[in-house]
Amino acid sequence: FWRSCYRANIIDISYERLVKNKSREIVKLLSLIGLSWAPEVLDIHKNRRVVKTASFRQVRQPINIHSLEEWKQYEPHIRHLLKPIKGI
Repeated sequence: FWRSCYRANIIDISYERLVKNKSREIVKLLSLIGLSWAPEVLDIHKNRRVVKTASFRQVRQPINIHSLEEWKQYEPHIRHLLKPIKGI
C-alpha cells in the first residue's frame, strides 16, 4: 500500500548490511536524501538532544549486531509470511 502511494519516497534499507558496514550504508542513505557525510553520524546515540518518539530509548543505543538474529525465534509462527519475501 505505502509503496503504491509513495513509490519515489521510500528507501529500502537492509538492517543486516547496515550493521555490518555502517559507514558505507549511511553514506549511501545520506546521498539518496541529499545530505552530506559527517563522522558524528556514526555516533548519533551520543547526541544528547531531546528525543520525543516512542523509540527514544533505542535512539540512545549504538547500531549493533546483537538483535540481528532475534527474529528467528518467531520463525515457526511467521513462516507463512516469509515465503513470498525469501531472499530479501
